[in-house]
Amino acid sequence: MSRGDHRSEVLVVGAGLAGLSAADRLVRAGVQVRVLEASSGVGGRVRGEWSGQRLVDVGAEFFGGPHRRIRALITALGLRIQPAELERAPVLWRLPERHRVTRLPPLPLPELWHLGRAWWQLRRHALKLDPDRPWDCPAATGLDEASLADWLASHGATERGLEVTEALVGGFATRPIGQVSAAHAAWWITAADGLLAAWRSGQQYVVDGGAHQIPHRLADRLGDRIMTGTPVTTITEHRDGVVLGTGERQWAADAAILAIPLPALRHMAIDPPPAPGLREAIEQLSYGHAVKIAATARRTPPVAHRAVVGGQPLAIAWRHGRTLAGIATTEATGDALSNDLATAFGLAPDDLTGTAVTDWTHEPGIGGSYLVYAPGQLTGHAPALHHSRPTRIRYAGADFSSWLNSMEGAVQSGQAAAADLLAAPRTLA
Repeated sequence: MSRGDHRSEVLVVGAGLAGLSAADRLVRAGVQVRVLEASSGVGGRVRGEWSGQRLVDVGAEFFGGPHRRIRALITALGLRIQPAELERAPVLWRLPERHRVTRLPPLPLPELWHLGRAWWQLRRHALKLDPDRPWDCPAATGLDEASLADWLASHGATERGLEVTEALVGGFATRPIGQVSAAHAAWWITAADGLLAAWRSGQQYVVDGGAHQIPHRLADRLGDRIMTGTPVTTITEHRDGVVLGTGERQWAADAAILAIPLPALRHMAIDPPPAPGLREAIEQLSYGHAVKIAATARRTPPVAHRAVVGGQPLAIAWRHGRTLAGIATTEATGDALSNDLATAFGLAPDDLTGTAVTDWTHEPGIGGSYLVYAPGQLTGHAPALHHSRPTRIRYAGADFSSWLNSMEGAVQSGQAAAADLLAAPRTLA
């Protein structure tokens, strides 16, 4: 076929939040764009499913005050932000031999003090890091040599203090704290500019009606520029542009943005291949394990707490009114998740309706929750994700941002990839 068939100025691969943000930025700058999405819908890991008579978030839903880009986008799309209000109520802590509803973790005061002191010391090291280039700071090397569990233990956290951290951080990170680099935890803190801000940013605000509306409103603005059910399997860069292969068809453009998760990048044939450091990062980095359940309760839960931390099979759970949700970080059946979600909020399983269970680890084209750096990986691989050599192929996604594991990172990376192409007129010539 001729290079002119299906030609655009920029092809965006992936209609998740990063890809849609990139495409929206380019279109508003007058660039001819086409978005190719493998699945049947848009949103990626920001997705909604029906629960009874309402749509509920089965993917990402929270964001915080420091997340200025996603908040600006939500407002620009005509959506409303509302407080999640999880921190205004006590928490059900489900720790080994300790199930209590309290605001603070159920630890004796001396152990709580030692745990808080260890975290405050991590904060002190974290704030020495550059939030955009933490790997370049001397403090990062020592932090990256240890897991979060080992680092906290070496700074005074007791065994029960580590159990609290495992329940709290492990549930949100979707990986045991013994497999999370202390440098990764420090990056969360420095990106938010503080320990409390880092914690709050993960559960501070939600979108009225659900975060799944964000990608759909972006898709409405892009219209027929989006083609779903179009998996890209090959991408070839040549002197004058790029050619993407989707089965029997080819798509030509001046440049491309690959806005798909790292596990999906492993299955794409890229010619010429990415630089060795980037290729190694794509191959070796992995996502956490997450199965999310969301459901609607027929009656208001008769409990004071709005969040549940720790336990099995659900590692964390929360509620907004009669909408309940939770995440399991190990394999579990839908019935087991549903029973645990109901019980955690004082309900019977029959009180739940429209239960939606999404196993993100086995979701085609996704491969897990989000990127979690293991000890040694942040200083070893993060630079390659953030400083790849300039070509006609750009990469986007939260993994390529300074806000890992968040919708903010997806928007930041998508907008940055678009701005990068717009600043390189030779690429779009």
